[in-house]
Amino acid sequence: MLDPFFEVCGHHVFVEEPDLPLDDRDAWRFLAISATDDAFPVDGALLQAAMFEADRTASSRVLLRVPDHRGLLLGILNERRWWTVTRARMCSRDILRTFLDAFNLDPCE
Repeated sequence: MLDPFFEVCGHHVFVEEPDLPLDDRDAWRFLAISATDDAFPVDGALLQAAMFEADRTASSRVLLRVPDHRGLLLGILNERRWWTVTRARMCSRDILRTFLDAFNLDPCE
């Protein structure tokens, strides 16, 4: 659902699962979302802090802006009920509505 909004500006959405230690993948799964095929580095300490805060507030999803408008880091509880097509659509809608400025998209002509 995100790709058409990136294509208008001559980009494609790139989604990748960052390389994390296996024990960090138990409760949460993370995706790095960017407007290029350049994967941005994922800081393990930041992920630990995000997981702690999300657990503290009973959140099922975390969206973090990557510095310098390089993209978003999406964390979702690693349970099947949170990884559905409907939830993916809701998440992409939230990204478009609230977090589109997190990507370094050139002005559309």
